[in-house]
Amino acid sequence: MRKNLYEMFFPKSIAVVGATGDMKKHGGAMLARAIEFGYEGKIYPVNPKQDTIFNLKCYKTVLDIPETPDVAFVVIPAVAVLKMIEECGQKGIKNIVMISAGFKEVGGEGIEREKKLLEIIKKYEMNLVGPNCPGFVNPFIDLHFIMSVVNVQKGGVVILSQSGGITAAMVDFAKDLGIGCRLICGIGNKADINEVDIMETIIGNETFLEGIKVVALYQESIVDADRLLNVARRFAEKNIPILSLKSGRGNFGKKAALSHTGAMASSDVAVDALFKKAGIIRVDGINELLTLAACFEKIPIPSGNRVAIVTNSGGPAVVAADYFEKYGLTLAQLSETTKEKLHQILNKFSAWCAVDNPVDIIGGGSSQMFQEVIELLFDTDDNDIVLVTMPKPAFEGVLQDIAHSLVITRRVNPDKPMFVVTMTDVNYDLRERYSRAGLPIFLYPEEAVKIIGKMRQYPEIIKRYQDNQNFKIFNPVKFSGIHKEEVEKIIRGHNNEFLSQEDARKVLKAYGFKFPRTVLAQNSDEAERYFAAFKADGVRKVVLKVESADILHKSDAGCVKEAILFSEETEPMYIYNEIIINAKTYKSNVNIKGVLIQEFIGGGKEVLIGVKREVGFGHLIAFGRGGIYTEAECDIAFALAPLSFREADELTKSIRFYEILKGVRGEKPVDFKALRCALLLISQLVSDFPQIAEIDINPIKAFADKIICVDVRIKIGGE
Repeated sequence: MRKNLYEMFFPKSIAVVGATGDMKKHGGAMLARAIEFGYEGKIYPVNPKQDTIFNLKCYKTVLDIPETPDVAFVVIPAVAVLKMIEECGQKGIKNIVMISAGFKEVGGEGIEREKKLLEIIKKYEMNLVGPNCPGFVNPFIDLHFIMSVVNVQKGGVVILSQSGGITAAMVDFAKDLGIGCRLICGIGNKADINEVDIMETIIGNETFLEGIKVVALYQESIVDADRLLNVARRFAEKNIPILSLKSGRGNFGKKAALSHTGAMASSDVAVDALFKKAGIIRVDGINELLTLAACFEKIPIPSGNRVAIVTNSGGPAVVAADYFEKYGLTLAQLSETTKEKLHQILNKFSAWCAVDNPVDIIGGGSSQMFQEVIELLFDTDDNDIVLVTMPKPAFEGVLQDIAHSLVITRRVNPDKPMFVVTMTDVNYDLRERYSRAGLPIFLYPEEAVKIIGKMRQYPEIIKRYQDNQNFKIFNPVKFSGIHKEEVEKIIRGHNNEFLSQEDARKVLKAYGFKFPRTVLAQNSDEAERYFAAFKADGVRKVVLKVESADILHKSDAGCVKEAILFSEETEPMYIYNEIIINAKTYKSNVNIKGVLIQEFIGGGKEVLIGVKREVGFGHLIAFGRGGIYTEAECDIAFALAPLSFREADELTKSIRFYEILKGVRGEKPVDFKALRCALLLISQLVSDFPQIAEIDINPIKAFADKIICVDVRIKIGGE
């Protein structure tokens, strides 16, 4: 953890390098707002061409300042930055917030400039936020030094963003949503300080941590997955949710891969796996990020998934209910007692109201009807969440009256969450009234349901941690009885290449995996002898596969064939020769080591286990439906190594094929214990040998009492 980041965000004095009286320039506008919004610390403008700015004494260089400021905000052209940062180091300034752009984001000489900047930062042991960042806001000390003209309320939200434009916009949006913030910081290029450094400072400092309800991240890159995982665990221990909008989900950055697993994995899959392991809730857009942050700040987290709907129009309620299953919610089953009380309330107003869930008080419903119904639902235990949908009434004033009633109800009953769908825009004053009462407003019912579903993820995250006995999910299972030294001998000297089939099998056998009887025939005479030996031992059917590093997908090349040894219609040697011919036809200069002859294993369910090493994340472990339809089905789930027992169990249950693996129409389930052990052993293998780049075990035949690996590829090294 960096020692001085608290002083960066709670400075008693700041220098503004590049300060100016010109409000059209960042150095002028940002300095003016720091003064205007009431920062009470000392401010030292630095500009060699000015004597005073905004009635503050101005200094020619930071070396002339009479004390050492806690932070220097840098707003000067990039070409002048290096000399100035050297002077900051000489002055003893430990914290730099660099607004200046013109570094690696512009490429070319900007990349070199950023390298030299970092050399100076390291030389003087300084901390750098940026470059190319918009600054930060700490409303608790009234320090507003950011590219936004909007003031920020005090509250419990931390916003850390990699984009300057999005950071500035978030300041404006936060005001509109009534969000109160502990800190808003743009981190720019992340040349030195990144979001994890700031989060470690927050979680390690009780003063900084006090009052924080949620952390919201906008991330374009993840630079340190292990540290993010660990700091997320610490926030979970404090029951503080972390939300992330991670951009770059498309396929344009996806790397080509040769194995089945690699072909279906991507950096975005790795992000999903990391976030699941860390308990970070991933969101789909800026509005969702800030709306969800506002909800976590202002309202209680739902204790369950049972939703009671109150509406004055059936349509929006039906639309909301349509989305429940997608987001893990259910319509609450109202008790007979609740229904009877609802009858007593609604019969006073109309005989046409419906008391089943959704509770429909019809279009003429008054604010009093809404209030009495909602109060009743708040006081009963047969629901966990109240969702109110109220399309704009046909007569003026009722919407405001209903809002007033909802606000009163929410204040009287603060422990149950309530969400409101208006189906129309509301004015700022009305929205602010809702916000103060902790009532999030949504324009459409599907938006509200999605947010409720995202909030419901967090109790599951906490339960997941608690079920693993004090966060043991982070302590992977380790097996004894493996032969690590044998693997070391096999993979030594290999780099950026696939092991032979024989060596790949030996690696897995050293970790306890079972294979069918397999031999390598390097010529026709050997093949003849092996066929005779198999036949003598009663083996009825074998599979022949070419052994060549030049042919990875053997089926595509016509180099995988079956042969029945006890049939006059099948001549094994003919099939052997056909495979050799097909291999040479597929690739004229192919290097053939021989033909593998493997005992055929019939029956079972075909699954795969795979590994892909993802730069910056470690090893992704895959489990999915195996066989020749792997890519076509794309029924596969991923998790980051190392795996805990629970994570291995979750992987086996995360694919559609799981329903088949459980057994249908009287079939016995497959040996899930063996599958879990296999996943854990693969996790241990890649932890022991991080130079393994890819593993593809496909298919694995899963039976009721065992699993058998049929085919395996292992790549060592490479990118």
